[in-house]
Amino acid sequence: MIDGVGGQAAGEVAAQMALAHLRKRLERKTGTPVERIREAITLANNAIYHASQERAQWQGMACVLTAAVIENGKVTIGHVGDTRLYQIHHGQIRKITHDHSPVGEREDAGELSELEAMRHPRRNVIYRDVGAEWHEPNDENFIEVIQISMDPDTALLICSDGLSDLVTSAEIRQVVERNAGNPNRSVSELIELANEAGGKDNISVVVIEGESFSSAKNNAHGVQSDRPGEGYSKRPNLLFRSFKLFVSRPALFIYGVMVGMAWLNADPSRFSIDSLFNEKRSVERHRPTRLVVAPGRARFSTIRQALAQARPGDLIEVAPGEYPEQIRMREGVSLISRHPREAIIRLPQGMPEDRIAVIAHGIRRGWLIGFKILSEAERPLSVGMSLTDAHVEIQDTEISGATEVGILLDGLSQARLRANYIHDNPGTGILIKGKAAPKLINNLILRNGQRAGKGNPGIEVAELARPVLTGNVFAENGSVGVLATSLVNKEELLQKNFFLIQGKGNNVEDIHVVVK
Repeated sequence: MIDGVGGQAAGEVAAQMALAHLRKRLERKTGTPVERIREAITLANNAIYHASQERAQWQGMACVLTAAVIENGKVTIGHVGDTRLYQIHHGQIRKITHDHSPVGEREDAGELSELEAMRHPRRNVIYRDVGAEWHEPNDENFIEVIQISMDPDTALLICSDGLSDLVTSAEIRQVVERNAGNPNRSVSELIELANEAGGKDNISVVVIEGESFSSAKNNAHGVQSDRPGEGYSKRPNLLFRSFKLFVSRPALFIYGVMVGMAWLNADPSRFSIDSLFNEKRSVERHRPTRLVVAPGRARFSTIRQALAQARPGDLIEVAPGEYPEQIRMREGVSLISRHPREAIIRLPQGMPEDRIAVIAHGIRRGWLIGFKILSEAERPLSVGMSLTDAHVEIQDTEISGATEVGILLDGLSQARLRANYIHDNPGTGILIKGKAAPKLINNLILRNGQRAGKGNPGIEVAELARPVLTGNVFAENGSVGVLATSLVNKEELLQKNFFLIQGKGNNVEDIHVVVK
């Protein structure tokens, strides 16, 4: 299953190139199965990347894919992105692959239900693909490889996100089991369900049935699960065998470029395979593109370069390194550090007058995840991050060294700050003012406001701001944990957060309410 990324024309080229290179390498039976599949996907990746550097109209093109090989009762899966492979067995359905996306990670971790993930505005943002960056076969965080058993009473389903965004895993299982013995009908019904649910993307489905699936399903009990199977490691070893290619050619030419593939090295009579493709076109949806920032290795060497090219819905993945630049977030664009807190943002040599590292002003949607923002003696930060009238999400980001405030929220901001580490800022940790109503969840706010002569709080709530604070930890800040106006409920703060003062937990003395 190959899904092109980067616009209609470029995505089509990426999918065609991936198909050609996968087929060429896998037909050459040299090396171990692991070497062959890794080399095949890597060859496809690097060919797409090289081509994207040659033509301006192909810049940013890539694809996501899931490939399955059945041999000797085993299924070996190579996976990159958000296409999916499900296993249906004894009345249960398991999502075997992991979605390589922020929303998919939260769903797999149980933080979001399946329905919440399907409805999430960022469900189509991916952080792994084939083609956006040069890779080696064994690169970490590139190819996910999994091996499972293929019993005769098992069915597999591989699909694009055009199906999984609109049809639940329970519905998928019910359709496949109801039509056991007729995978063609299963595929048709699933496409109809997705279209009835408002399908705007192309829908690609491959159904593979074991020889006794149609009889075994009559004994199923209807138990279901929509998370990746337990008992499999995050990075299992891949065993991929030689194959017979099955592909629907018209799929190469539809918008979104979905290519359904099943590789088999087994007696064809044992398995019934069918694939139908819905060629419904859409001009409404911009398929999110992943832009990679990596000094010396990617097309973009700075975050600002990638932001200049990004469109709403795109994801900018930033490799480890130091980035001396001021960042201005853009509407609908996700900024994600490839490895948490290993992409470090500092002020540039020619410091901006405001001395702010990250700015989000008037942004309705945007994300910044996993960065470290640091101050230096020769280039001191005044403010780590300034959010004005911004409805953005800041996650797993570390900010230290800001002389005035670590994070400033102003205006009508309704930002969400989750799991951030705000520490050792000489100024206030977080200042919330204006009519801002942000949500602060599970943040660690330590040792802020300890500059000589003046103690500052961990969080200051001023003017008409009404934040919601839940699960935050405050300790060793210069004055109090929270300095707030009378609009803040002191009892609720104590109940829902943890304050540590002089080794004692949740003391009322660590919240100071100012009546104005």
